[in-house]
Amino acid sequence: MRTIGLAALLLAVVLGHACPALADVVVYPRIPGRPLSTTFAVTVDGRPVPVHRYGTVSFVWFAFSGTADVTVTVKEAVTSYALSPQRNPVRSSVAGHDIAFRLTQPRKLVLRKVNRLPDELFVFADAVEADPPAPGAPGVFDARRYGANPGGGDSTRAIQRAIDAAAAAPAGGVAYVPPGVYDVSASLIVKSRVQLYLAAGAVVRVRPGTYVSRVVFPLSRVEGARISGRGVVDGRGSDGEQSYDFLMHTNQADKLQIEGVMFLDGKTTALRIAASTDSSVSNVKVLSGSPNLSDGIDLDGNRKITIANSFVYSSDDSIAITSGTNSFSYGIGAPTDDVRITGNIFHHPSSGYCCYGHIVSVVPFRGTTHIRNITFDDNDVVRAGGVFSIYPFGGTNVESVTYRDSQVEETTEKPFEFLAVDCTSWGPQNCGQPVRVLGYVRNIRVENVTFGNLSPQPSMLRGYSVTADVRGVYFNNLRIGRTLVMDARAAHLDIVGPYVGEVVFASSH
Repeated sequence: MRTIGLAALLLAVVLGHACPALADVVVYPRIPGRPLSTTFAVTVDGRPVPVHRYGTVSFVWFAFSGTADVTVTVKEAVTSYALSPQRNPVRSSVAGHDIAFRLTQPRKLVLRKVNRLPDELFVFADAVEADPPAPGAPGVFDARRYGANPGGGDSTRAIQRAIDAAAAAPAGGVAYVPPGVYDVSASLIVKSRVQLYLAAGAVVRVRPGTYVSRVVFPLSRVEGARISGRGVVDGRGSDGEQSYDFLMHTNQADKLQIEGVMFLDGKTTALRIAASTDSSVSNVKVLSGSPNLSDGIDLDGNRKITIANSFVYSSDDSIAITSGTNSFSYGIGAPTDDVRITGNIFHHPSSGYCCYGHIVSVVPFRGTTHIRNITFDDNDVVRAGGVFSIYPFGGTNVESVTYRDSQVEETTEKPFEFLAVDCTSWGPQNCGQPVRVLGYVRNIRVENVTFGNLSPQPSMLRGYSVTADVRGVYFNNLRIGRTLVMDARAAHLDIVGPYVGEVVFASSH
């Protein structure tokens, strides 16, 4: 029988078990070049897991099947803490320096407010990968065979040769990047029917170089491409790397899948999915909280896109739904239709940044006909500056947007901003094209959404004209804490001007 610590024993008692169940645990390797935390140490079923530090936060990453007992040891005795998301809580116990909890399914968690420490800990507990590609298997092209050098030298050409070989296979193939650190200094061009697989322990690290359209992974006019695995793309944004803008950017990608990978320390936006269709992002970890004011994921002129089961830590917008900011310059802004954002966790830094972003911002920078059919459901927001914003710039009509079945634990800025306004005072880079041309905002639904606090900043609805108005905003089962909100005053909502209409508060209970 394993020997367990006091905190784990207390947890077993809380859960009603005499002894914790064994799990199949896969501990992912340390990321070379990244510092380790001096605040937290973590074990899973007694096995130490590397705790990496990124700015003011730390993170651990592992996989398991069955159940897993996690113990977080803090550098000082624990008197208070919060373990989020709180909407679907994990039971935990504390004993001295140790916080212990048991996982029975994959989870993404945030341990915060530990005493008065500024540090936070992200816990990424994945399911064990099912049938990952194997080096040497038919159709799997190992980058090492093409000269990739883990831990030294420039591996750009070698990884590209592996991608090209996979693309040349009759049915497409897998470009396999094994564990190790691979420096790149130019774009890696992923092609149709290619799966770029970053194995656990593989780190693609950005170095100064020349990147096509200033993108590390540009995907232009591809079909059926996939980027997956449990590896890391390290953008070194907070280290001052200036030779790129985006870690990944698509243009006219169809049936693209991005799954499992960590996008760490992007300079600006980590992922931008643009002019693409029938594509998905799932179980990714985006840590883009550098002082550069970074978005997590931008969605630009797409149809049928899903963002699911992912974790986004960003210093600006977590998700920006926009048009016309494509680095590939594909032309006028394209409309957006059918976007679903579901089952994710979003988190903003607490302080130290010039501005505040939103969790979801609809902000077309180049006018298009419409952005519509956006669904944000079953998500958890741990901490936010702003939460939901819509700006119909460039004459773009925004309609049929639904926020539902979600919780916002903490917000410090405006929860809702649905504004058709002359924004020229914001500066030309923030106001869309053409300036002073606005669309309308119609049919916005907020259903079963709970805020943990009443924000000190009021929400705002504002229209601009008869044709650029805000109309049809429906709040159903909106709560602040445990209080059901049934009017604008209780919601701390300012309705400004005559061009706002049909704002309704209701309860379906």
